[in-house]
Amino acid sequence: MADFLDNLMGPRRDGNDADASQPESQIDNASPERHVGSLIAVENTVASMLDLRLPCGKRTALPYSYLASVDFDPSGSVVCTYASAVVTIKGRDLEAIYTAITNHTALAVVQVTSGFD
Repeated sequence: MADFLDNLMGPRRDGNDADASQPESQIDNASPERHVGSLIAVENTVASMLDLRLPCGKRTALPYSYLASVDFDPSGSVVCTYASAVVTIKGRDLEAIYTAITNHTALAVVQVTSGFD
């Protein structure tokens, strides 16, 4: 069982591979990230938290496990209701953000100012 877990988890923090005979090219250290506008999403896995990033540098991460509902309004908003917070995301073309949040693949939503709004 320990060998199975070592192979599943990949390289250890101390730098020693779980299975030294496994070529480095076969170890997947991270899922590829996809950047779409103000969305940073992962592929082939799910995220454990949603990171909300503001232009001033402030960030808040909320766990998906506390996400109760997500509402999409095509006129320009996504509302995420958590156990202890409500997050409203406003803007244009938010369907990709809504889909990534509902699939738990959104790593981060970054607030950007276009200068045209």
